[in-house]
Amino acid sequence: MKSKKTLLTLRNIINTLDYDLVTLLYKRNTIATKIAKIKIKKKYPIRDIKREQLLLNNITKLGKKYNLDYNYIYEIFQVIIKNSISIQKAWIENNYQKKEELKSFSLLGNLGSYSYYAVQKYSERNFEFFSKNYYNNFQEIIDSVENKKSDYAILPIENNSSGYIDETYNLLKNTKLFIISEINISINHCLLSQRKTQFINIETVYSHRQPFMQCSKFVKYFPHWSLKYTDSTIHAVQQLSNDENYTFAALGSESCAKIYKLKIIAKNISNLEKNITRFIILRKKKQNVPINIQSITTIMISSGENKNLIIKVKNILKEHNLEIKRLKSHIYSQSSKNAKIFIDIKNNINTSQMQKALKKLKNITSIKILGCYPEDKYLNN
Repeated sequence: MKSKKTLLTLRNIINTLDYDLVTLLYKRNTIATKIAKIKIKKKYPIRDIKREQLLLNNITKLGKKYNLDYNYIYEIFQVIIKNSISIQKAWIENNYQKKEELKSFSLLGNLGSYSYYAVQKYSERNFEFFSKNYYNNFQEIIDSVENKKSDYAILPIENNSSGYIDETYNLLKNTKLFIISEINISINHCLLSQRKTQFINIETVYSHRQPFMQCSKFVKYFPHWSLKYTDSTIHAVQQLSNDENYTFAALGSESCAKIYKLKIIAKNISNLEKNITRFIILRKKKQNVPINIQSITTIMISSGENKNLIIKVKNILKEHNLEIKRLKSHIYSQSSKNAKIFIDIKNNINTSQMQKALKKLKNITSIKILGCYPEDKYLNN
């Protein structure tokens, strides 16, 4: 009888604690709404990954102090954080008057990808609030914006170590989207693994082709490694995170290690100390950049059978004192002799010299204007 009363007493205590938990969660949601209001006023993004990671680190340490399982605490607060973000997004969508300023981006990968950080950097300069739609390949990213599922597409186009990214140029050939911005991101590749993995045990490494190219000098030291290609860097990291095979590793960022609870086996393994990837942002509508802003105008021309076309184009641009920043000749198939030539010109499309040059170019070849946008001189630290 006594044991039955004790059980009932303990259950009542549990009930009280559960009610208290629900009350605290309600209070937390109320504060989340207040935070949304402040973010609107201060023009902060909805998500703060560093803040979330700090919270998870601190709360799991506290759990350890009370002998609570790490995964138990981590997963509970992942749900709580996700709910808080949903509440903030819902409040903004329902109450923010300037709804046209809520922009959405299509990008490759997922949370922690390099495209993710490129979106963060660009958006924090230009928008009060933004959301992200993740896709598995470049074509899906372009299609999503062309079909109005997102406002902007972001794609990597060039890396100072591995060179131009042909897949992006393939898409620029036919897309109806326009380049409206460029952004440079510092890429610091690391070799990541499960926490119990030792360097000597690694047999298989996962990554996208680009990181393998950018870290080729490091990878070359380990010819016994089997290299497995994935759709994106973040997919490689996620695959590693979900598999407890201690012979697996992946190339990724330090941030990925924190987000996916992985170990950093080696840091700074890129071929170049300053490994920079240039991203482009595209949308359906052209951008009108003021003439006084230093800009890039990107055009695409078809070479056809004209072997001397590039020389003629260069002469026309030189005649009008226009500087070529980049020139990329791209052949789309082995059977085709008709190359597409992409030219980045350091000048605003609205200047008289650009207009005169474009008029002359149209007399010798077909031209597609891919966009005019501010030149990005900033590098991410």
